[in-house]
Amino acid sequence: MIKWWLDYLRLAAWFPALATAGVAFSGAAALLEGVGLAALIPALDASLAARPQVGGFLLNWLPAAGPGRVAAALSAFVVLAILASMSRFLAELALLRLRTSIEYRARETMSRALMNMAWPDFLALRLGDISKAQVMEGLQMGSGTHLFLQALGALLAAVAYALIAFAMSPEMTLYTLAFGAIGVGLYAIVGRWARRHADALSGIVSSIGERVSDIFFGLKFIRATGLVAEATRQASMLYDTWRRSYFMSQLYALGTRHVFEMMGLLFIASFLGIVLTRGTDGAATALVFLAVFYRLAPRLLTVQDSLFQARTCHSWFVTWEARRELAETKRDAVAGTHLAALRAQLTFDEVSFRYPGVEAPTLEGIDLSIPAGQAVAIVGPSGSGKSTLVDLVTGLLMPTSGAVTVDGIPLAASDLAGWRRSIGLVMQDTPIIHATVLENIVWGEATVDLDRAKEAAAMANALEFIERLPQGFETVVGERGGRLSGGQRQRIALARALYRRPALLLLDEPTSALDSESEAAVQIALERIKGRCTMLLVAHRLKSVQFADRIVVLEAGQVVEDGDWETLSRRPDGTLARLIRAQRLD
Repeated sequence: MIKWWLDYLRLAAWFPALATAGVAFSGAAALLEGVGLAALIPALDASLAARPQVGGFLLNWLPAAGPGRVAAALSAFVVLAILASMSRFLAELALLRLRTSIEYRARETMSRALMNMAWPDFLALRLGDISKAQVMEGLQMGSGTHLFLQALGALLAAVAYALIAFAMSPEMTLYTLAFGAIGVGLYAIVGRWARRHADALSGIVSSIGERVSDIFFGLKFIRATGLVAEATRQASMLYDTWRRSYFMSQLYALGTRHVFEMMGLLFIASFLGIVLTRGTDGAATALVFLAVFYRLAPRLLTVQDSLFQARTCHSWFVTWEARRELAETKRDAVAGTHLAALRAQLTFDEVSFRYPGVEAPTLEGIDLSIPAGQAVAIVGPSGSGKSTLVDLVTGLLMPTSGAVTVDGIPLAASDLAGWRRSIGLVMQDTPIIHATVLENIVWGEATVDLDRAKEAAAMANALEFIERLPQGFETVVGERGGRLSGGQRQRIALARALYRRPALLLLDEPTSALDSESEAAVQIALERIKGRCTMLLVAHRLKSVQFADRIVVLEAGQVVEDGDWETLSRRPDGTLARLIRAQRLD
Protein backbone atom coordinates (compact mmCIF):
# COMPACT_ATOMS: atom_id res chain seq x y z
CA MET A 1 0.00 0.00 0.00
CA ILE A 2 2.79 2.44 0.87
CA LYS A 3 4.17 2.40 -2.69
CA TRP A 4 1.00 3.48 -4.47
CA TRP A 5 0.12 5.98 -1.74
CA LEU A 6 3.52 7.59 -2.25
CA ASP A 7 2.99 7.63 -6.03
CA TYR A 8 -0.26 9.55 -5.62
CA LEU A 9 1.38 11.96 -3.19
CA ARG A 10 4.02 12.59 -5.87
CA LEU A 11 1.30 13.40 -8.39
CA ALA A 12 -0.47 15.64 -5.89
CA ALA A 13 2.83 17.44 -5.32
CA TRP A 14 2.65 18.65 -8.95
CA PHE A 15 0.01 21.10 -7.69
CA PRO A 16 0.47 21.25 -3.89
CA ALA A 17 -1.81 24.23 -3.24
CA LEU A 18 -4.78 22.57 -4.96
CA ALA A 19 -4.15 19.24 -3.21
CA THR A 20 -3.89 20.85 0.21
CA ALA A 21 -7.00 22.96 -0.34
CA GLY A 22 -9.04 19.96 -1.48
CA VAL A 23 -8.26 17.93 1.63
CA ALA A 24 -8.34 20.82 4.13
CA PHE A 25 -11.69 22.19 2.97
CA SER A 26 -13.20 18.68 3.23
CA GLY A 27 -12.11 18.44 6.87
CA ALA A 28 -13.26 21.99 7.61
CA ALA A 29 -16.70 21.27 6.13
CA ALA A 30 -17.15 18.23 8.39
CA LEU A 31 -16.02 20.14 11.47
CA LEU A 32 -18.40 23.01 10.78
CA GLU A 33 -21.30 20.69 10.05
CA GLY A 34 -20.62 18.55 13.13
CA VAL A 35 -20.59 21.54 15.45
CA GLY A 36 -23.78 22.78 13.79
CA LEU A 37 -25.50 19.45 14.38
CA ALA A 38 -24.39 19.42 18.01
CA ALA A 39 -25.91 22.87 18.41
CA LEU A 40 -29.34 21.37 17.63
CA ILE A 41 -29.45 19.58 20.98
CA PRO A 42 -30.97 22.60 22.83
CA ALA A 43 -33.70 22.85 20.19
CA LEU A 44 -34.58 19.18 20.65
CA ASP A 45 -34.25 18.86 24.39
CA ALA A 46 -36.05 21.59 26.33
CA SER A 47 -34.60 20.24 29.58
CA LEU A 48 -31.05 20.96 28.49
CA ALA A 49 -31.03 24.08 30.67
CA ALA A 50 -31.08 21.87 33.75
CA ARG A 51 -28.19 19.79 32.46
CA PRO A 52 -25.71 22.18 30.81
CA GLN A 53 -22.93 19.60 30.53
CA VAL A 54 -24.66 17.47 27.89
CA GLY A 55 -22.66 17.88 24.71
CA GLY A 56 -19.61 19.01 26.67
CA PHE A 57 -17.60 21.98 25.48
CA LEU A 58 -19.42 22.00 22.12
CA LEU A 59 -22.37 23.83 23.66
CA ASN A 60 -20.65 25.98 26.29
CA TRP A 61 -20.57 28.92 23.88
CA LEU A 62 -24.41 29.07 23.66
CA PRO A 63 -26.39 31.62 25.74
CA ALA A 64 -28.00 30.68 29.09
CA ALA A 65 -31.17 28.59 29.27
CA GLY A 66 -34.39 29.88 27.74
CA PRO A 67 -35.85 30.76 24.34
CA GLY A 68 -32.76 32.74 23.45
CA ARG A 69 -30.66 29.62 23.83
CA VAL A 70 -32.90 27.67 21.41
CA ALA A 71 -32.90 30.52 18.87
CA ALA A 72 -29.13 30.83 19.10
CA ALA A 73 -28.77 27.07 18.60
CA LEU A 74 -30.95 27.10 15.49
CA SER A 75 -29.19 30.16 14.08
CA ALA A 76 -25.79 28.57 14.72
CA PHE A 77 -26.94 25.40 12.94
CA VAL A 78 -28.03 27.35 9.84
CA VAL A 79 -24.88 29.52 9.66
CA LEU A 80 -22.51 26.59 10.22
CA ALA A 81 -24.40 24.45 7.69
CA ILE A 82 -24.01 27.18 5.05
CA LEU A 83 -20.30 27.55 5.82
CA ALA A 84 -19.91 23.76 5.66
CA SER A 85 -21.62 23.67 2.26
CA MET A 86 -19.32 26.42 0.98
CA SER A 87 -16.28 24.51 2.26
CA ARG A 88 -17.41 21.33 0.48
CA PHE A 89 -17.88 23.30 -2.74
CA LEU A 90 -14.36 24.76 -2.44
CA ALA A 91 -12.97 21.27 -1.75
CA GLU A 92 -14.67 19.78 -4.81
CA LEU A 93 -13.61 22.75 -6.95
CA ALA A 94 -9.97 22.37 -5.89
CA LEU A 95 -9.97 18.63 -6.57
CA LEU A 96 -11.63 19.11 -9.96
CA ARG A 97 -9.00 21.68 -10.92
CA LEU A 98 -6.30 19.34 -9.65
CA ARG A 99 -7.66 16.42 -11.68
CA THR A 100 -7.78 18.31 -14.97
CA SER A 101 -4.37 19.86 -14.32
CA ILE A 102 -2.79 16.46 -13.73
CA GLU A 103 -4.44 15.10 -16.90
CA TYR A 104 -2.99 18.00 -18.88
CA ARG A 105 0.47 17.71 -17.39
CA ALA A 106 0.62 13.93 -17.83
CA ARG A 107 -0.35 14.17 -21.50
CA GLU A 108 1.92 17.13 -22.19
CA THR A 109 4.89 15.50 -20.44
CA MET A 110 4.40 12.22 -22.30
CA SER A 111 3.88 13.99 -25.62
CA ARG A 112 7.11 15.94 -25.21
CA ALA A 113 9.04 12.82 -24.17
CA LEU A 114 7.77 10.76 -27.13
CA MET A 115 8.32 13.54 -29.66
CA ASN A 116 11.95 13.93 -28.58
CA MET A 117 12.67 10.21 -28.39
CA ALA A 118 15.48 8.76 -30.51
CA TRP A 119 13.89 7.68 -33.78
CA PRO A 120 14.96 3.99 -33.80
CA ASP A 121 13.65 3.56 -30.25
CA PHE A 122 10.40 5.32 -31.10
CA LEU A 123 9.85 2.94 -34.00
CA ALA A 124 9.96 0.03 -31.54
CA LEU A 125 6.86 1.32 -29.68
CA ARG A 126 3.40 -0.10 -30.34
CA LEU A 127 0.79 2.24 -31.78
CA GLY A 128 -1.67 1.10 -29.11
CA ASP A 129 0.78 2.06 -26.35
CA ILE A 130 1.30 5.53 -27.85
CA SER A 131 -2.45 6.11 -28.14
CA LYS A 132 -3.02 4.88 -24.58
CA ALA A 133 -0.23 7.10 -23.25
CA GLN A 134 -1.69 10.19 -24.91
CA VAL A 135 -5.35 9.62 -24.06
CA MET A 136 -6.16 7.07 -21.38
CA GLU A 137 -3.22 7.18 -18.97
CA GLY A 138 -3.45 10.90 -18.27
CA LEU A 139 -7.21 10.57 -17.72
CA GLN A 140 -6.74 7.70 -15.26
CA MET A 141 -3.87 9.42 -13.44
CA GLY A 142 -5.98 12.53 -12.88
CA SER A 143 -8.95 10.44 -11.82
CA GLY A 144 -6.84 8.31 -9.48
CA THR A 145 -5.24 11.30 -7.77
CA HIS A 146 -8.67 12.92 -7.43
CA LEU A 147 -10.02 9.76 -5.80
CA PHE A 148 -7.00 9.38 -3.53
CA LEU A 149 -7.22 12.94 -2.23
CA GLN A 150 -10.97 12.60 -1.99
CA ALA A 151 -10.37 9.61 0.27
CA LEU A 152 -7.91 11.63 2.39
CA GLY A 153 -10.44 14.46 2.61
CA ALA A 154 -13.18 12.01 3.59
CA LEU A 155 -10.84 10.48 6.18
CA LEU A 156 -10.13 13.91 7.64
CA ALA A 157 -13.87 14.61 7.65
CA ALA A 158 -14.50 11.28 9.40
CA VAL A 159 -11.95 12.22 12.06
CA ALA A 160 -13.71 15.56 12.55
CA TYR A 161 -17.10 13.88 12.91
CA ALA A 162 -15.59 11.31 15.30
CA LEU A 163 -14.23 14.12 17.50
CA ILE A 164 -17.64 15.78 17.52
CA ALA A 165 -19.28 12.47 18.40
CA PHE A 166 -16.74 11.79 21.14
CA ALA A 167 -17.48 15.16 22.70
CA MET A 168 -21.15 14.23 22.85
CA SER A 169 -20.79 10.59 23.95
CA PRO A 170 -17.49 8.69 24.27
CA GLU A 171 -19.34 5.39 24.71
CA MET A 172 -21.34 5.72 21.50
CA THR A 173 -18.25 6.92 19.62
CA LEU A 174 -16.30 3.78 20.47
CA TYR A 175 -19.24 1.75 19.22
CA THR A 176 -19.15 3.69 15.94
CA LEU A 177 -15.38 3.25 15.53
CA ALA A 178 -15.80 -0.50 15.87
CA PHE A 179 -18.18 -0.33 12.93
CA GLY A 180 -15.57 1.63 10.93
CA ALA A 181 -12.83 -0.89 11.76
CA ILE A 182 -14.90 -3.70 10.27
CA GLY A 183 -15.24 -1.70 7.06
CA VAL A 184 -11.49 -1.13 6.84
CA GLY A 185 -10.90 -4.86 7.27
CA LEU A 186 -13.33 -5.64 4.47
CA TYR A 187 -11.55 -3.15 2.20
CA ALA A 188 -8.16 -4.77 2.85
CA ILE A 189 -9.46 -8.24 2.01
CA VAL A 190 -11.45 -7.30 -1.07
CA GLY A 191 -8.71 -5.01 -2.40
CA ARG A 192 -6.35 -7.93 -2.86
CA TRP A 193 -8.97 -9.86 -4.84
CA ALA A 194 -9.67 -6.97 -7.22
CA ARG A 195 -6.06 -5.89 -7.76
CA ARG A 196 -5.29 -8.70 -10.20
CA HIS A 197 -8.09 -7.60 -12.53
CA ALA A 198 -7.21 -3.92 -12.23
CA ASP A 199 -3.57 -4.52 -13.19
CA ALA A 200 -4.66 -6.38 -16.34
CA LEU A 201 -6.83 -3.52 -17.65
CA SER A 202 -3.95 -1.25 -18.70
CA GLY A 203 -2.41 -3.89 -20.96
CA ILE A 204 -5.78 -4.77 -22.47
CA VAL A 205 -6.33 -1.13 -23.51
CA SER A 206 -3.06 -1.16 -25.49
CA SER A 207 -4.15 -4.28 -27.34
CA ILE A 208 -7.60 -2.84 -28.07
CA GLY A 209 -6.14 0.43 -29.38
CA GLU A 210 -3.70 -1.39 -31.63
CA ARG A 211 -6.28 -3.84 -32.95
CA VAL A 212 -8.87 -1.11 -33.63
CA SER A 213 -6.21 0.84 -35.54
CA ASP A 214 -5.27 -2.24 -37.58
CA ILE A 215 -8.88 -3.07 -38.40
CA PHE A 216 -10.26 0.32 -39.34
CA PHE A 217 -7.20 1.62 -41.19
CA GLY A 218 -7.17 -1.63 -43.14
CA LEU A 219 -10.94 -1.89 -43.49
CA LYS A 220 -10.87 -1.66 -47.28
CA PHE A 221 -8.67 -4.76 -47.50
CA ILE A 222 -10.66 -6.60 -44.83
CA ARG A 223 -14.00 -5.99 -46.50
CA ALA A 224 -12.74 -6.60 -50.02
CA THR A 225 -11.27 -9.98 -49.05
CA GLY A 226 -14.24 -11.20 -47.01
CA LEU A 227 -12.45 -11.05 -43.66
CA VAL A 228 -15.03 -8.93 -41.83
CA ALA A 229 -16.27 -11.86 -39.74
CA GLU A 230 -12.75 -12.80 -38.63
CA ALA A 231 -11.80 -9.19 -37.83
CA THR A 232 -15.03 -8.77 -35.88
CA ARG A 233 -14.39 -12.01 -33.97
CA GLN A 234 -10.88 -10.90 -32.96
CA ALA A 235 -12.10 -7.47 -31.88
CA SER A 236 -15.00 -9.01 -29.95
CA MET A 237 -12.60 -11.27 -28.04
CA LEU A 238 -10.59 -8.26 -26.89
CA TYR A 239 -13.70 -6.31 -25.94
CA ASP A 240 -15.01 -9.30 -24.00
CA THR A 241 -11.71 -9.63 -22.13
CA TRP A 242 -11.96 -5.97 -21.17
CA ARG A 243 -15.60 -6.37 -20.15
CA ARG A 244 -14.88 -9.30 -17.85
CA SER A 245 -11.78 -7.76 -16.26
CA TYR A 246 -13.47 -4.41 -15.69
CA PHE A 247 -16.63 -6.08 -14.35
CA MET A 248 -14.65 -8.13 -11.84
CA SER A 249 -12.53 -5.16 -10.76
CA GLN A 250 -15.69 -3.18 -9.98
CA LEU A 251 -17.75 -6.07 -8.61
CA TYR A 252 -15.71 -6.35 -5.42
CA ALA A 253 -16.05 -2.64 -4.70
CA LEU A 254 -19.79 -2.75 -5.39
CA GLY A 255 -20.32 -5.73 -3.11
CA THR A 256 -18.23 -4.23 -0.32
CA ARG A 257 -20.18 -0.99 -0.47
CA HIS A 258 -23.54 -2.72 -0.08
CA VAL A 259 -22.29 -4.95 2.74
CA PHE A 260 -21.07 -1.78 4.46
CA GLU A 261 -24.47 -0.17 4.03
CA MET A 262 -26.25 -3.20 5.49
CA MET A 263 -23.89 -3.11 8.44
CA GLY A 264 -24.83 0.54 8.89
CA LEU A 265 -28.50 -0.38 9.12
CA LEU A 266 -27.70 -3.02 11.76
CA PHE A 267 -25.67 -0.43 13.65
CA ILE A 268 -28.55 2.07 13.65
CA ALA A 269 -31.05 -0.54 14.80
CA SER A 270 -28.82 -1.76 17.63
CA PHE A 271 -27.91 1.80 18.59
CA LEU A 272 -31.55 2.88 18.85
CA GLY A 273 -32.36 -0.31 20.74
CA ILE A 274 -29.73 0.52 23.38
CA VAL A 275 -30.94 4.13 23.72
CA LEU A 276 -34.62 3.22 23.96
CA THR A 277 -34.07 0.46 26.53
CA ARG A 278 -32.33 3.00 28.73
CA GLY A 279 -35.35 5.31 28.65
CA THR A 280 -35.86 8.75 27.12
CA ASP A 281 -33.14 10.45 29.14
CA GLY A 282 -30.69 11.94 26.69
CA ALA A 283 -32.88 11.19 23.68
CA ALA A 284 -32.05 14.55 22.04
CA THR A 285 -28.34 13.83 22.31
CA ALA A 286 -28.90 10.34 20.90
CA LEU A 287 -30.84 11.71 17.90
CA VAL A 288 -28.16 14.30 17.13
CA PHE A 289 -25.48 11.64 17.55
CA LEU A 290 -27.39 9.51 15.07
CA ALA A 291 -27.43 12.44 12.64
CA VAL A 292 -23.67 12.79 13.08
CA PHE A 293 -23.31 9.08 12.40
CA TYR A 294 -25.37 9.50 9.23
CA ARG A 295 -22.80 12.06 8.11
CA LEU A 296 -19.85 9.96 9.34
CA ALA A 297 -20.86 6.66 7.73
CA PRO A 298 -20.86 7.99 4.12
CA ARG A 299 -17.39 9.42 4.75
CA LEU A 300 -16.16 5.99 5.80
CA LEU A 301 -17.78 4.53 2.67
CA THR A 302 -16.11 7.23 0.58
CA VAL A 303 -12.73 6.43 2.13
CA GLN A 304 -12.89 2.74 1.32
CA ASP A 305 -14.54 3.19 -2.09
CA SER A 306 -12.25 6.01 -3.23
CA LEU A 307 -9.11 4.20 -2.11
CA PHE A 308 -10.31 1.09 -3.91
CA GLN A 309 -10.92 3.01 -7.15
CA ALA A 310 -7.64 4.91 -6.78
CA ARG A 311 -5.78 1.60 -6.43
CA THR A 312 -7.42 0.47 -9.67
CA CYS A 313 -6.24 3.63 -11.45
CA HIS A 314 -2.71 3.26 -10.10
CA SER A 315 -1.85 0.61 -12.70
CA TRP A 316 -2.15 3.29 -15.38
CA PHE A 317 0.33 5.50 -13.57
CA VAL A 318 2.80 2.60 -13.38
CA THR A 319 2.73 2.08 -17.16
CA TRP A 320 2.86 5.86 -17.78
CA GLU A 321 5.88 6.27 -15.54
CA ALA A 322 7.71 3.32 -17.13
CA ARG A 323 7.08 4.67 -20.64
CA ARG A 324 8.09 8.21 -19.69
CA GLU A 325 11.34 6.95 -18.15
CA LEU A 326 12.04 4.89 -21.28
CA ALA A 327 11.36 7.84 -23.58
CA GLU A 328 13.56 10.19 -21.57
CA THR A 329 16.32 7.60 -21.25
CA LYS A 330 16.22 7.11 -25.04
CA ARG A 331 16.04 10.83 -25.70
CA ASP A 332 17.39 12.09 -29.01
CA ALA A 333 20.93 13.41 -29.06
CA VAL A 334 21.36 17.03 -27.94
CA ALA A 335 21.56 19.26 -31.01
CA GLY A 336 24.23 21.85 -31.65
CA THR A 337 23.83 25.56 -32.26
CA HIS A 338 25.09 26.08 -35.82
CA LEU A 339 22.38 27.33 -38.19
CA ALA A 340 22.60 25.15 -41.30
CA ALA A 341 21.46 26.92 -44.49
CA LEU A 342 22.61 24.75 -47.45
CA ARG A 343 24.23 27.48 -49.50
CA ALA A 344 27.01 25.30 -50.94
CA GLN A 345 26.49 21.55 -50.63
CA LEU A 346 25.11 18.62 -48.67
CA THR A 347 27.73 15.93 -48.13
CA PHE A 348 27.86 12.35 -46.90
CA ASP A 349 31.39 11.74 -45.66
CA GLU A 350 32.11 8.00 -45.23
CA VAL A 351 28.68 7.56 -43.67
CA SER A 352 27.68 4.17 -42.24
CA PHE A 353 24.57 3.36 -40.25
CA ARG A 354 23.44 0.28 -38.33
CA TYR A 355 20.09 0.02 -36.54
CA PRO A 356 20.30 -1.02 -32.87
CA GLY A 357 20.16 -4.78 -32.46
CA VAL A 358 20.81 -5.41 -36.18
CA GLU A 359 24.13 -6.99 -37.09
CA ALA A 360 24.44 -5.92 -40.73
CA PRO A 361 24.76 -2.20 -41.56
CA THR A 362 21.95 -0.58 -43.53
CA LEU A 363 24.36 1.91 -45.12
CA GLU A 364 28.11 1.53 -45.37
CA GLY A 365 30.81 3.95 -46.52
CA ILE A 366 28.55 6.41 -48.32
CA ASP A 367 30.55 9.20 -49.99
CA LEU A 368 28.23 11.63 -51.72
CA SER A 369 28.20 15.35 -52.42
CA ILE A 370 25.04 17.20 -53.53
CA PRO A 371 25.65 20.81 -54.67
CA ALA A 372 23.01 23.39 -53.72
CA GLY A 373 20.33 23.72 -56.40
CA GLN A 374 20.90 20.29 -57.90
CA ALA A 375 18.18 17.66 -58.33
CA VAL A 376 19.49 14.26 -57.26
CA ALA A 377 17.53 10.99 -57.38
CA ILE A 378 18.34 8.05 -55.10
CA VAL A 379 17.24 4.70 -56.54
CA GLY A 380 17.92 1.06 -55.83
CA PRO A 381 16.29 -2.27 -54.96
CA SER A 382 14.07 -2.60 -51.89
CA GLY A 383 16.14 -2.70 -48.71
CA SER A 384 19.09 -0.89 -50.25
CA GLY A 385 18.94 1.92 -47.65
CA LYS A 386 17.18 4.70 -49.60
CA SER A 387 14.76 5.81 -46.84
CA THR A 388 17.46 5.47 -44.19
CA LEU A 389 19.54 7.93 -46.18
CA VAL A 390 16.63 10.42 -46.06
CA ASP A 391 16.33 9.99 -42.29
CA LEU A 392 20.05 10.79 -41.98
CA VAL A 393 19.52 14.00 -43.96
CA THR A 394 16.75 15.16 -41.64
CA GLY A 395 18.74 14.22 -38.54
CA LEU A 396 16.18 11.68 -37.35
CA LEU A 397 19.07 9.23 -37.48
CA MET A 398 22.72 9.97 -36.77
CA PRO A 399 25.48 8.02 -38.55
CA THR A 400 27.08 5.14 -36.73
CA SER A 401 30.30 6.41 -38.28
CA GLY A 402 31.18 9.25 -40.62
CA ALA A 403 29.22 12.50 -40.87
CA VAL A 404 26.45 14.22 -42.81
CA THR A 405 27.51 17.84 -43.33
CA VAL A 406 25.79 20.97 -44.58
CA ASP A 407 28.25 23.46 -46.04
CA GLY A 408 31.03 21.59 -44.25
CA ILE A 409 29.43 21.61 -40.77
CA PRO A 410 28.23 18.23 -39.38
CA LEU A 411 24.52 17.98 -38.64
CA ALA A 412 25.46 16.74 -35.17
CA ALA A 413 26.84 20.23 -34.47
CA SER A 414 23.87 22.04 -36.05
CA ASP A 415 20.58 23.34 -34.71
CA LEU A 416 18.45 20.44 -35.93
CA ALA A 417 15.15 22.23 -35.35
CA GLY A 418 16.32 25.13 -37.52
CA TRP A 419 17.70 22.78 -40.17
CA ARG A 420 14.44 20.84 -40.35
CA ARG A 421 12.46 24.06 -40.78
CA SER A 422 14.44 24.64 -43.98
CA ILE A 423 13.34 21.26 -45.38
CA GLY A 424 10.20 20.53 -47.36
CA LEU A 425 9.24 16.86 -47.10
CA VAL A 426 6.82 14.79 -49.15
CA MET A 427 6.49 11.11 -48.25
CA GLN A 428 4.65 8.20 -49.76
CA ASP A 429 1.93 8.72 -47.16
CA THR A 430 2.32 12.34 -46.09
CA PRO A 431 -0.22 13.12 -43.34
CA ILE A 432 -3.30 15.02 -44.46
CA ILE A 433 -5.34 16.44 -41.58
CA HIS A 434 -9.13 16.66 -41.31
CA ALA A 435 -9.30 20.37 -42.19
CA THR A 436 -9.56 22.69 -45.19
CA VAL A 437 -7.20 22.62 -48.16
CA LEU A 438 -5.69 25.92 -47.04
CA GLU A 439 -5.17 24.69 -43.48
CA ASN A 440 -3.40 21.62 -44.85
CA ILE A 441 -1.06 23.69 -47.01
CA VAL A 442 -0.10 26.12 -44.25
CA TRP A 443 -0.12 23.49 -41.47
CA GLY A 444 2.64 24.11 -38.94
CA GLU A 445 3.60 27.51 -40.32
CA ALA A 446 3.36 30.75 -38.34
CA THR A 447 1.64 32.74 -41.09
CA VAL A 448 -1.44 32.03 -43.20
CA ASP A 449 -0.96 33.74 -46.57
CA LEU A 450 -3.53 32.80 -49.21
CA ASP A 451 -1.52 34.30 -52.07
CA ARG A 452 1.56 32.35 -50.99
CA ALA A 453 -0.56 29.19 -50.69
CA LYS A 454 -1.88 29.71 -54.23
CA GLU A 455 1.68 30.19 -55.50
CA ALA A 456 2.77 26.93 -53.80
CA ALA A 457 -0.30 25.13 -55.17
CA ALA A 458 0.43 26.35 -58.68
CA MET A 459 4.01 25.08 -58.49
CA ALA A 460 2.69 21.75 -57.18
CA ASN A 461 0.29 21.47 -60.15
CA ALA A 462 -2.60 21.56 -57.67
CA LEU A 463 -4.16 25.01 -58.16
CA GLU A 464 -6.49 23.97 -60.97
CA PHE A 465 -8.15 21.07 -59.16
CA ILE A 466 -8.31 23.03 -55.85
CA GLU A 467 -10.22 25.86 -57.51
CA ARG A 468 -12.70 23.32 -58.91
CA LEU A 469 -13.50 22.02 -55.40
CA PRO A 470 -16.89 23.15 -53.94
CA GLN A 471 -15.37 25.75 -51.61
CA GLY A 472 -11.96 26.01 -53.23
CA PHE A 473 -9.23 26.45 -50.62
CA GLU A 474 -11.88 26.33 -47.88
CA THR A 475 -13.04 22.82 -48.83
CA VAL A 476 -12.71 20.33 -45.97
CA VAL A 477 -10.74 17.33 -47.24
CA GLY A 478 -12.06 14.75 -44.74
CA GLU A 479 -10.31 12.35 -42.40
CA ARG A 480 -6.85 11.50 -43.82
CA GLY A 481 -7.86 13.40 -46.98
CA GLY A 482 -10.57 10.85 -47.75
CA ARG A 483 -12.49 13.24 -50.06
CA LEU A 484 -9.46 13.58 -52.36
CA SER A 485 -7.78 11.18 -54.76
CA GLY A 486 -4.27 9.88 -54.04
CA GLY A 487 -2.75 12.21 -56.62
CA GLN A 488 -4.60 15.21 -55.20
CA ARG A 489 -3.39 14.39 -51.69
CA GLN A 490 0.20 14.17 -52.88
CA ARG A 491 0.00 17.48 -54.73
CA ILE A 492 -1.41 19.18 -51.62
CA ALA A 493 1.45 17.60 -49.66
CA LEU A 494 3.87 19.00 -52.23
CA ALA A 495 2.23 22.43 -51.97
CA ARG A 496 2.68 22.26 -48.19
CA ALA A 497 6.38 21.52 -48.65
CA LEU A 498 6.77 24.40 -51.11
CA TYR A 499 4.78 26.86 -48.97
CA ARG A 500 7.71 27.03 -46.53
CA ARG A 501 10.07 27.90 -49.44
CA PRO A 502 12.56 25.19 -48.52
CA ALA A 503 16.29 25.17 -49.10
CA LEU A 504 16.04 21.39 -49.51
CA LEU A 505 13.07 19.50 -50.93
CA LEU A 506 13.00 15.84 -49.84
CA LEU A 507 10.71 13.48 -51.71
CA ASP A 508 10.54 9.94 -50.32
CA GLU A 509 8.62 7.69 -52.75
CA PRO A 510 6.10 10.47 -53.55
CA THR A 511 4.49 8.65 -56.51
CA SER A 512 4.86 4.97 -55.61
CA ALA A 513 1.18 4.59 -54.63
CA LEU A 514 -0.28 6.65 -57.50
CA ASP A 515 -1.83 5.66 -60.80
CA SER A 516 -0.18 6.73 -64.05
CA GLU A 517 -2.29 9.87 -64.51
CA SER A 518 -1.69 11.07 -60.94
CA GLU A 519 1.99 10.23 -61.21
CA ALA A 520 2.23 12.29 -64.39
CA ALA A 521 0.62 15.28 -62.64
CA VAL A 522 3.14 15.09 -59.78
CA GLN A 523 5.96 14.58 -62.32
CA ILE A 524 5.01 17.80 -64.12
CA ALA A 525 5.09 19.62 -60.80
CA LEU A 526 8.57 18.28 -59.92
CA GLU A 527 9.97 19.30 -63.30
CA ARG A 528 8.50 22.77 -62.75
CA ILE A 529 10.20 23.05 -59.34
CA LYS A 530 13.60 21.82 -60.54
CA GLY A 531 16.28 24.47 -60.07
CA ARG A 532 14.32 26.50 -57.50
CA CYS A 533 15.85 24.58 -54.58
CA THR A 534 18.04 21.58 -53.85
CA MET A 535 16.02 18.43 -54.49
CA LEU A 536 16.64 14.93 -53.17
CA LEU A 537 14.22 12.38 -54.62
CA VAL A 538 14.01 8.80 -53.39
CA ALA A 539 12.06 6.59 -55.75
CA HIS A 540 11.43 2.99 -56.63
CA ARG A 541 9.53 3.75 -59.85
CA LEU A 542 12.24 4.87 -62.23
CA LYS A 543 9.96 6.75 -64.61
CA SER A 544 9.71 9.53 -61.99
CA VAL A 545 13.48 10.22 -61.79
CA GLN A 546 14.46 10.72 -65.44
CA PHE A 547 14.35 14.52 -65.08
CA ALA A 548 16.97 14.53 -62.26
CA ASP A 549 20.40 16.09 -62.82
CA ARG A 550 22.03 13.05 -61.22
CA ILE A 551 20.97 9.55 -60.29
CA VAL A 552 22.67 7.79 -57.40
CA VAL A 553 22.14 4.02 -57.33
CA LEU A 554 22.28 2.20 -53.99
CA GLU A 555 22.63 -1.54 -53.57
CA ALA A 556 23.18 -3.41 -50.31
CA GLY A 557 23.74 -0.10 -48.51
CA GLN A 558 26.48 1.17 -50.84
CA VAL A 559 26.68 3.58 -53.76
CA VAL A 560 27.29 1.47 -56.87
CA GLU A 561 26.54 4.05 -59.57
CA ASP A 562 26.40 7.84 -59.82
CA GLY A 563 25.64 9.75 -63.02
CA ASP A 564 22.92 11.07 -65.32
CA TRP A 565 20.09 8.99 -66.78
CA GLU A 566 21.54 8.80 -70.29
CA THR A 567 24.90 7.51 -69.11
CA LEU A 568 23.74 5.00 -66.51
CA SER A 569 20.82 3.60 -68.49
CA ARG A 570 23.15 2.63 -71.36
CA ARG A 571 25.50 0.52 -69.25
CA PRO A 572 24.51 -3.01 -70.24
CA ASP A 573 25.69 -4.56 -66.97
CA GLY A 574 24.84 -1.59 -64.75
CA THR A 575 22.46 -1.75 -61.80
CA LEU A 576 20.22 1.03 -63.12
CA ALA A 577 19.97 -0.68 -66.52
CA ARG A 578 18.98 -3.91 -64.78
CA LEU A 579 16.30 -2.09 -62.74
CA ILE A 580 15.02 -0.44 -65.94
CA ARG A 581 14.67 -3.83 -67.63
CA ALA A 582 12.87 -5.19 -64.57
CA GLN A 583 10.33 -2.34 -64.80
CA ARG A 584 10.10 -2.75 -68.61
CA LEU A 585 11.00 0.82 -69.34
CA ASP A 586 12.39 1.85 -72.74
